[in-house]
This record gives sequence, C-alpha cells and structure tokens, in this order.
Amino acid sequence: MEGGQGAFLSVDCGVSYPCCTSSITTSNAVFAGLGLPLVPEWIGPIVGVVKAYQTAVGNHPMPTLIGGEVEERIRQRGKEFGATTGRPRHCCWINGLELVRGVWINGCTEIVITKLDVLDEEPAIPIARALRYNNYEIHELPSTLEEYLRCEPVYDQAMSGWQKDTSGVSKFSNLPEEAWNYLKQLEIIAGVPITGVSNGPQRDQFCVA
Repeated sequence: MEGGQGAFLSVDCGVSYPCCTSSITTSNAVFAGLGLPLVPEWIGPIVGVVKAYQTAVGNHPMPTLIGGEVEERIRQRGKEFGATTGRPRHCCWINGLELVRGVWINGCTEIVITKLDVLDEEPAIPIARALRYNNYEIHELPSTLEEYLRCEPVYDQAMSGWQKDTSGVSKFSNLPEEAWNYLKQLEIIAGVPITGVSNGPQRDQFCVA
C-alpha cells in the first residue's frame, strides 16, 4: 500500500485542521480506503517517507519557514512547485515535533528520507527540536490551529552542511560525515531507524543502509 499525501494534510490530524485535505491520509485509513476489512495480520512494516526538509502550501502552519534567498534556492533545487497548479511550495527546516507526531500517528516502524541532495549546497541546516508558545518552550504540538499559528521555532545550533554532491552515493557509509550526522539526528528525533535515503529523482539514486 502506498499513501499519496502527507500526514499533516489529513482531516483528522487536528493541529492543521481546517488547513488540510478532505480525507484521511494517514496509515490508519488503509483498510477503509481500499474497502477492506480490518485484519491486523495483514499489517506489515509501515515505512514513513520524510523529506530532508519540509514543504507546505496555502495556510498550513509553518513555524520553521526558511524564507529569503535560502528558501528560494531550496525550492528551485527541489523543484518544489505544485504538480497540477505550478504553485510554489513553501520550504521549511525540519520541525522535530511534526516528525515525532507523524511517526507516531502512522505507526511507522522505519523511515526513508527523500531529497537529501537538495541540501547539498547548504552551509548550515537547523532542526527545530521544540516550539515556543506564549513565551513557554513546548515539546509537543499544540492542540489547535490557532495555537499552532502563534508558535515559533526553537533551534539548537545549526548542523554543519556537507556542501558535497551526494547524488551518486549508494551506501550510507559513503555519505559525507556531515550528511550522516544530519541523518542520525533525524533518526534520534523520530525514534525509528532510517533504512533508506533518496538522493535524486532517478530510481537508482537511492542510498541503502
């Protein structure tokens, strides 16, 4: 089974409602979505697909929005434009709280990181491990969209970028050290292993553990 939209576009996600689609896009909709009975024995590994940075469109809350020339550079490198509308997508640094919630709500047993190569030219890559709401640091997503729109990111010191071409790498062990460090941080935050990394648009541009 393969899902086609991000977890935070799901109508039941809560924190992004009503800035979402009209259906359930998380893994727990797979049986109803396919007209199947709920048979637990049919559930195998659930693989979460996570971009190396985040994107959003419309009014979705985006506390880690990059902005400026850096965002435009990532948008162009990643070809972040709507497939149907051509509308530019907003590009954001990883929001650790969304990563944790996305893994949890989908029951992911592992994750795959995509578009790592889009960050190849970046000298520094922040990760938001927490958010600030009403001057308080919070470590879980708020309950409502109204609260979420008032949150600001809390960044640790930005991670060093690798500034090397990763598009031809096919093994984790051959990734630049800085890229490997970035992936390890995402793995720690997610709480599940990263078992693959996509580093280009072609099928053979894939790095396995």
